[in-house]
Amino acid sequence: MPVAVSYPGVYVEEIPSGVRTITGVGTSVTAFIGKALRGPTTEPITITSFGDYERIFGGLHRDFTLSYAVRDFFLNGGTQAINGHRFRVLVLRHAVAPVRLFINPTTGRLARLRTMQHDYLRRDVMVEVRYARWSPAGAGLRFPRTVALWSDGQRLHRELRPAGQLAANPRLRAAAFRIPASVKAPRFGARLSMIGQKTSEWLMSFVNLGFIKDGGQTTIDPQRVARGVILLGGVANNSLVVRRSDGVVVVEGALHDMRAEAVLAYIDKKFPGEKVTHVITTHHHSDHSGGMRPYVALGARAVLHEAAVPFFERVFSERDSTILPDRLDRTDRKARILAVPADGSRLLADAEQPVEVFPFAVPHSVDMTVTFVHRGGVLFVSDVYSPGTPPGEGGQALDDLIRANGLDVQWIAGGHGGVISYADFQAALAAG
Repeated sequence: MPVAVSYPGVYVEEIPSGVRTITGVGTSVTAFIGKALRGPTTEPITITSFGDYERIFGGLHRDFTLSYAVRDFFLNGGTQAINGHRFRVLVLRHAVAPVRLFINPTTGRLARLRTMQHDYLRRDVMVEVRYARWSPAGAGLRFPRTVALWSDGQRLHRELRPAGQLAANPRLRAAAFRIPASVKAPRFGARLSMIGQKTSEWLMSFVNLGFIKDGGQTTIDPQRVARGVILLGGVANNSLVVRRSDGVVVVEGALHDMRAEAVLAYIDKKFPGEKVTHVITTHHHSDHSGGMRPYVALGARAVLHEAAVPFFERVFSERDSTILPDRLDRTDRKARILAVPADGSRLLADAEQPVEVFPFAVPHSVDMTVTFVHRGGVLFVSDVYSPGTPPGEGGQALDDLIRANGLDVQWIAGGHGGVISYADFQAALAAG
């Protein structure tokens, strides 16, 4: 019989081993029958993680209790990925979510760690660390030579630690941990600290790429580009605000809901009473689209490449985040998506300020788009080219798009960087 787990504590559940005439069925394998957002209905599907369930059946949804049952099953140790072995489970309380340690009952060594974290697009996701090849590290200690980090059923990182390169309890100088006097460290903030704990893997994924995204990311530094067109900087990811006769268009729902709320507060102050009618994303990468949900919650239409529609349908359908809820959680607001065709464009007509979104076929992302504000001649682009940097191949591809579509570009504004005149951009291209 399975053990009834109620944390904290250590629980042992034994499984018979050896050859037997009749082999028992592993109780870590369970069949679920119920309704889901999507998925096949004519045959049983085997899954080995909640990430599998999300990709095939659509993830958590308040109207489908099956999704919560499956999530909790995997969170509490039910899985075929542990190859039918039983583990002692030590459950540690934590302010974000319980941390479960799976201990090999024979060796007493840690095999896996599981908990939940928040991702601004995928919402509540399971994070798992897998430990293997425990080897002597000196001083009577052992250390795992292979460690892998998994999130939402996908392996993000794997470390191989060669024998002989590990030192047990080395002496370290205290000065190595001292913050230099030249560094002006911000004062500790309890709220930001807790958000960091809830989103640490999201933050570390950018650190791994060399980009720092911590802090609230709420500083707004407006720069007028043309009449009614303002580039909002202040952090590494910019957004473009376009005022029109029927409201405001936001190009790039960047980063996360904290950034989105700061942009919305700026719009409320700059254009009192104006509503955001559309939010456009250049592509699905998290730092460029993680802040779209608050705009959708307020009724804005999401404009994105047709290739990204299924992904964002899932993003906007998630309404039950428990770790870090945003405006869209626990609402019935229907998400409205306008797709940008791969072989055309999407025109957001307006008597005062038409805005047009074009597909941009480049290797960086299959769903890349650029946005052109017709009156003012402002073109917004992310990642492929950043104003203030050498144009390179990305800049040349952007110029090819401009010429192919006959766009009367006067200014180029970047999702990163700043603003450059088209004349200066052309000169930079010519200079190589």
